[in-house]
Amino acid sequence: MSGLLLIAAWAWPLALAAVAHRPGFWWSPMVGVIPALLVLAVLPTESAPFVIPWMLFGATFALDTLGWAFLAFSSLLWAVTSVFVSDRQRWGPRAGRLRVFFLLAMGGNLMLILAADGISFFVGFALMGLAAYGLVAHQGGEQRRRAGRLYLAWTIVGEVALFSGLVLAAHQAAGHLGLAALAAGAAESQLAFLLILMGFGIKAALPGLHPWLPVTYGHAPSATAAILSSAMIKAGLLGWLRFLPLGGEPLPIWGETLVWLGLIAVFGASLIGLTQRLPGAILGYSSIAKMGILVLGLGLILIDPALAPAGILALTLFAAHHALVKGGLFLGVELRRNLPRPSRVAPLVPIGLLGLALALSDAPWSSGALAKHQLEPLLTSGDWAWLKSALTWATVGTLLLMARLLWVLWRLPASETTTSPAGLWAWGLLLVVIIGFPFVLGEGQDWSGTAWPLAIGIAIAIPFALLAWWRPHWTRGLIGLIPPGDILVVARPLRRLVARRLGPVRGLWNRARAAGIGLLQRIRPSPSDTNHDPERALRDWVMVGVLWLGIIALLAILLLAQ
Repeated sequence: MSGLLLIAAWAWPLALAAVAHRPGFWWSPMVGVIPALLVLAVLPTESAPFVIPWMLFGATFALDTLGWAFLAFSSLLWAVTSVFVSDRQRWGPRAGRLRVFFLLAMGGNLMLILAADGISFFVGFALMGLAAYGLVAHQGGEQRRRAGRLYLAWTIVGEVALFSGLVLAAHQAAGHLGLAALAAGAAESQLAFLLILMGFGIKAALPGLHPWLPVTYGHAPSATAAILSSAMIKAGLLGWLRFLPLGGEPLPIWGETLVWLGLIAVFGASLIGLTQRLPGAILGYSSIAKMGILVLGLGLILIDPALAPAGILALTLFAAHHALVKGGLFLGVELRRNLPRPSRVAPLVPIGLLGLALALSDAPWSSGALAKHQLEPLLTSGDWAWLKSALTWATVGTLLLMARLLWVLWRLPASETTTSPAGLWAWGLLLVVIIGFPFVLGEGQDWSGTAWPLAIGIAIAIPFALLAWWRPHWTRGLIGLIPPGDILVVARPLRRLVARRLGPVRGLWNRARAAGIGLLQRIRPSPSDTNHDPERALRDWVMVGVLWLGIIALLAILLLAQ
């Protein structure tokens, strides 16, 4: 029974995706998450593995303490967001395809959380990542399609890197595909470690691998960005916790690299986020900054493996807090845009957004204060004790980002479409969970927090707000100074320079490509034959073959390098 429930948790939303495009199945996203919620209610936090011998290389699914925690906050976020996605009044004729992509992404996310072998985890991760393209671009429009293409390109790069890293780790582990065996294999291969770090680092917005995130969040509908920024981005952290050798031998070089990358994300993303115009881009840079704290903590565990038990618990708690609050903020933005302004409950939305902003800023008696307190054993370890003070100042940056978000939302015009009252009730339920988070999981000393960073942030934010109100032309030049995607924009002049330098090589490539396409066109069947050929479309995709050959060549090179 427990095994069937583990399978139903991810297979049920995938089955519903087959019919979700029909108008009569508008409710399908809301019932897609029911088996996952039953897993949380019925099964113990440690359940026996369930093996499906005929699936892939022998798929294994199980529930452990780490998976239970990720399943808990992820299922809640999928359930709340599904109410918004099921709102036919909001999405109109595009609602069917949104529901399909939503359920596919849900199934992939729940599958990877419950996976107990590397292949099943990768299949769920890839399904979730590719289906999320539809969440970004399903409404159409040039900006959303561009954001979707950027997201998809980075996702594919990440999945190829991850697959290559898992292949190398499996090679080191003598072909074993269990999570522990792959983590041990990654410890034996520097290249496998790097590829796994990069593969999940794109999803977790590691600095340098992050440019897709603010662009995607800025142009994706807020209701779908809510799930991208909460349950799905945390899949990158779960992947690191599953496949990196935490608690084994110290890896100081990798650890110190991650600590400094985390600090760059924490402070750099906060500064860039203050210059953004779009609410989604502001929240996107906030996510990069908060994920930087998780990256930093991961690096400290690699430096001192003795911190692994307490550190993994602290990172998981912080991930749950951030996922719930960030999902609530995006859904609050959706309500702020689309709730009818004459409504009696409309004024409650800004109050809820203010509470969420304070929770993200680690205000006392909030989930943020509890999550930050749990990180202290990591931040005060060894030679890195100064990190506690540094991240206290980072709280000031978070508060300024939230002040910028509230300012933009206050000036946001109303939308022509409206959200149903069910969305408001679901959002209210999420707020109740967030409010109760510290009181259920912590004690008084855990969530009391520190108030002085908030006081400093407010003291800085108020003068700037007054200046922007009375003398808007004085601050107008700062807004939009750094567009979303930052390094992609900065790299454009360099890209043009490289294009000019590589002009002869590009010409040679174009001639070779044209010759190859011409050869394939000559050897493929004539038009009269292709009318009855079911594989015609596959042979027309010339570049698919080229890409597969390139991937196979890359894997061969990586294997020979061992």
